[in-house]
Amino acid sequence: AIEASYASKREKDTWKFGSLYTKQAINSADLIINLNKIDSKAIEPLIKKSAKSIYLPPFIDEKNYISLQTKKNESKVKLSYKLNLNPKVPWLITVAMMRRDDSKLPSFLAIEKILSNVKSDYFYLIAGDGEVKNEIEKSMKKATKNRVIFLGELEKDDLIEFYASGDLYIWPGINEAFGMSFLEAQASGLPVITFDYGGISEVM
Repeated sequence: AIEASYASKREKDTWKFGSLYTKQAINSADLIINLNKIDSKAIEPLIKKSAKSIYLPPFIDEKNYISLQTKKNESKVKLSYKLNLNPKVPWLITVAMMRRDDSKLPSFLAIEKILSNVKSDYFYLIAGDGEVKNEIEKSMKKATKNRVIFLGELEKDDLIEFYASGDLYIWPGINEAFGMSFLEAQASGLPVITFDYGGISEVM
């Protein structure tokens, strides 16, 4: 099993049958590979004695991200012309889907609260799309005093260049297991500001 996860709080209501089958699957596995140490601790009491549990740190193919680190200024200037933004002002960036769940939406709301108190000049650029985009766009524009730009969902090559154009990556990662975007941002040479949730501290 890969990335097995179990929480006893799911042993009730509409989750109880799925929880039971999850417990049985974990107990029948000979090898469990987890990307999050918290998940590893939770399943240890459930695995059979002959089974092995291995922690595999999350990883990405870094070479395309790293290759643009020496062209960061070029990437930022290029995007500044496209968006008509001042490249000398710090650019905060985020890459995230816009879903109404217990992770994405609360993270965006946390960013709104934080940025509404920032007095220094900045631009906040967001790559991503989803069902609550209009809702987030409206409230984020108010919180940032219209210093936010929504780029929508980007193709992989455009996304890599987007990371390279940023000055700081921000994403709370509320209720996330680890978050691959943190690895992508770091591979692009970006400093990252996040919350200490799940396995995020491990990838940081």
